[in-house]
Amino acid sequence: MTSLRALALVVSLVVAASAAAVRNAAGEDRSGGALPPRVRGGDALAIEVLQSAIRLSPTVARLVAELEGTDLIVIIETGRLPERIAGQVRIAAATASVRYLRVTLKIPGSKTSLMKTLGHELCHAVEIAHMPQVRDDEGLAESYRRVGIVGERDGYFETESAVATGLLVAREVGLTR
Repeated sequence: MTSLRALALVVSLVVAASAAAVRNAAGEDRSGGALPPRVRGGDALAIEVLQSAIRLSPTVARLVAELEGTDLIVIIETGRLPERIAGQVRIAAATASVRYLRVTLKIPGSKTSLMKTLGHELCHAVEIAHMPQVRDDEGLAESYRRVGIVGERDGYFETESAVATGLLVAREVGLTR
């Protein structure tokens, strides 16, 4: 009987925690606690890279702080990407008040190279934050055709600012001198 009560307690705690997480993600934290950050890791490696980059790179810390004041929620994840693509940012969804971006950092890769790519992609996120008309990947491509450089692959764009930011972060985290 005791193990049955313990199981019931665990289930009720999980249900309560899940409900709180949903309220927090929707910006409805009624407990007075802090809402989740707008820039978040989506997997264990992404969380580790984000935390390390914020600690080691003043540039990444500044970009994350700047994104906190926007309508974006940026989810960072690690995963496979096409050859020659170290990272990418995509519009995952948009509502009337929030735009969700998915930043993917290419693995495998060293932690410092992932931090460099993170800085580069966060620079793109800040650029997107200043483009309120961008609500989907088509709008993103259209905007970057005007302000960016078309990449070797169709649908991939670059900006001088993001390239420079990635190089700066690489120096800050000790990847290059």
